[in-house]
Amino acid sequence: MNALAVVSIYVVTNRTPYLKCDLSVSIYVAVAFTPNHPTDPDLREGLCQTMLLITSVLMQSSSATVQARLHDRRFVVANNAQGLSGTGTVFHYKVEDGVISSTYQGGRICLGTQVGRVTGPDAIELLYQCVTLDGELLAGWSRGTVGVDHAGRTTLSFVWGWLSGATGGGESSYVEITGLRY
Repeated sequence: MNALAVVSIYVVTNRTPYLKCDLSVSIYVAVAFTPNHPTDPDLREGLCQTMLLITSVLMQSSSATVQARLHDRRFVVANNAQGLSGTGTVFHYKVEDGVISSTYQGGRICLGTQVGRVTGPDAIELLYQCVTLDGELLAGWSRGTVGVDHAGRTTLSFVWGWLSGATGGGESSYVEITGLRY
């Protein structure tokens, strides 16, 4: 369960709410226009502006949550049965304004880079590329979830696939390195 509390925002005129937005892991929005209250263009424009503001605040909040869990942290493979990274591969992430970058190396990877973005409170998507110790040049995509394990370490779980240099895909998971830093 995410630690974010649910907050409700109401835009009201007279007695009836025109908009209710609960902010939590997901966004729920209901716009209620009743026969008792005309929906003039100014009100609709105000509601659209309010929704844009709420969406902007939520994306900044989502980005900040992921940034706090990933920025300047290092991760190792917990499980990657179908993938190339493995024991000895270390990923080092940076996050700024919802944009993610990382480098990785070790194991069978000579050098790899990733670029991506925050897509939700605990969701990210990445494009990755690497050069292997055998000189192969590979590239792929992934969609991931940022979590926390029982010990308080940040975890990453991905669904991924190859775009160039290899075929197939799979699922993988990673755990934050704590204590001794590389």
